[in-house]
Amino acid sequence: MNYKKNILICLLLVQTISLLQAQYIDTCTVGSIRTYTAVGGFQHSKYTWAINYEELQNQTTENIVYTWTESGVFTISVTETTQTGCKGKIYTYLILVSDSIDDYEILIPNIFTPNGDGTNDLFTVKCRNIESYEIEIYNRWGTKLYQSVDISTAWDGTHKGIKCTSGVYYYSIVYKKNNEIKKINRFLHLIE
Repeated sequence: MNYKKNILICLLLVQTISLLQAQYIDTCTVGSIRTYTAVGGFQHSKYTWAINYEELQNQTTENIVYTWTESGVFTISVTETTQTGCKGKIYTYLILVSDSIDDYEILIPNIFTPNGDGTNDLFTVKCRNIESYEIEIYNRWGTKLYQSVDISTAWDGTHKGIKCTSGVYYYSIVYKKNNEIKKINRFLHLIE
């Protein structure tokens, strides 16, 4: 299933090109063509685009057209360099590319920013067609900070009402699909 879709990526300007925004924005299939646009930057800037932090060659304008050739979860980032040499980066738009639009059963971000700005303030796991689910989140000392069996809830980056500090946290997810129990153990980044 090949189809085209345009996606706008809005650059958030904070002081001198400090750009940060993170959210899951797109699901598509292998062969899909997408146009990504950095909006809100300075005139006459150069842009460096990266997919999974690998720079795309010869992509220096605010627009890129990209054809997804393999399945997986990908990040897109763009660095803006102004005429005066100021740089900023926008992180991390997640793109799920599957062989079939119904392939994925669980989507998990690797970063979230619970700073109260209304964007990406919650660590939210998205699941489809699963029978049961449990998540536990730990700090680097092994203290359990969060636990839930409700897929509709999300972690807000607090423990006992106190904001957790920026850093790397560990999570464990156990879920059941088609009577098969699956486990996922990974790290996530909390950035204030």
